[in-house]
Amino acid sequence: MVSCPRKISVPANLLFWHVRHLMDSDPADWGVDLLRRGTLQLIKFSVDRSIVGAYQAKFEIDSDMHIISTPQIHAVIREIRPTHIAVAYLGADWGSLIDAEFLNEIVVSPTLGTNPHAVEQIVRHLGWENVHFLESLHSKIYIGECAAAVGSFNLSRNGICTTGLEETGVYLNERLSIDEAKSEYNRLRSLAISAYPSEDTKKKRLQRLKKEHGLALTKGVVQSPRVENSLQRYTVLSDRDFYVCWWQPGDINFDKDSVQRVAPEAVEWNFDTEHVDFTNVLASDCLEEGDWLLMWRAKVNGLPHKTEQMTWLYVDKVVERGVRGCDYSKLALEIKNLPHPNPPFDIKPPKVQSALKQAIALSTFTALQAAGAEAWSIEASANSLAAYLHAARRLLADSA
Repeated sequence: MVSCPRKISVPANLLFWHVRHLMDSDPADWGVDLLRRGTLQLIKFSVDRSIVGAYQAKFEIDSDMHIISTPQIHAVIREIRPTHIAVAYLGADWGSLIDAEFLNEIVVSPTLGTNPHAVEQIVRHLGWENVHFLESLHSKIYIGECAAAVGSFNLSRNGICTTGLEETGVYLNERLSIDEAKSEYNRLRSLAISAYPSEDTKKKRLQRLKKEHGLALTKGVVQSPRVENSLQRYTVLSDRDFYVCWWQPGDINFDKDSVQRVAPEAVEWNFDTEHVDFTNVLASDCLEEGDWLLMWRAKVNGLPHKTEQMTWLYVDKVVERGVRGCDYSKLALEIKNLPHPNPPFDIKPPKVQSALKQAIALSTFTALQAAGAEAWSIEASANSLAAYLHAARRLLADSA
């Protein structure tokens, strides 16, 4: 529990009466500040008069309100020990910028500028019930037990650190101002709950943010540190977090005219796998730029190949009718020299590879297996993604 400095609240009418009497005596030792809303507050009061005897002869009311800027912001925010925060953007390094032990709740804008992996981290720390989304949020409010700060600084290294942007704000440690900041926070929180009232709605928005962030990264609009997630820690946000997709060796009859219009570099490289990765799916599959595919090689019997590694494919380009002569005419391309977002989780460890393949081979997931002559859709994985990953985690735990 944080111990706050003792505050003494005096009704304005009594304070004014006291001030008038002091004016009739010796004004040298007192000062009065007329604040907004007509509230009179004593800034310094150290007068040895019988009139203040009821207040133990001497007291001081501290109504500090200071302008803070980039050189002080980080230290001030850490001193405040925020319990409640409302910011437009959340950075990847949020946990190193505040004392996270004290944080109880946050409101953040789930828009480009907020790092989606940072949101996942803070959800693990606080739980979905204490993380709220408000698209239109531009405020920056940090509230602790004894102080608060408002200003231009997001909860990110750019916003708070001395090496970031030039920011300005106001530090508050007077009770009335802190309560007003909390009231404004509560107003924003209510708006956020109305916009995203359930865990499910927040998860779906976070999944969309992940895709938006990934697309922006490939275009150089944003940067993102490499963050390796694990299968054990991965949280399914929607049934389209990624698709599980099999492949088999064979020739693909590319429609180079169609590909040229969308991804001319792939044609220039002659689909050399050193520069471009690809797969083709059903024309009706709802595959989009920014999607992830978990690719696995299928044997003739439709089950995973034991030695061929599963890989991630990031969809940089989608070419309608990019492949000729088959139902799987939609072409997904990964351009390898582009920057890409972090994949959903790390699949390099051999035990993870084995668990993911074993789960596909289970009778529960025949829909994921290669379907022979029948048309197979990536939608099969959308209908069973959470259950599939749960089974893979269980197999991984059993192998430990």
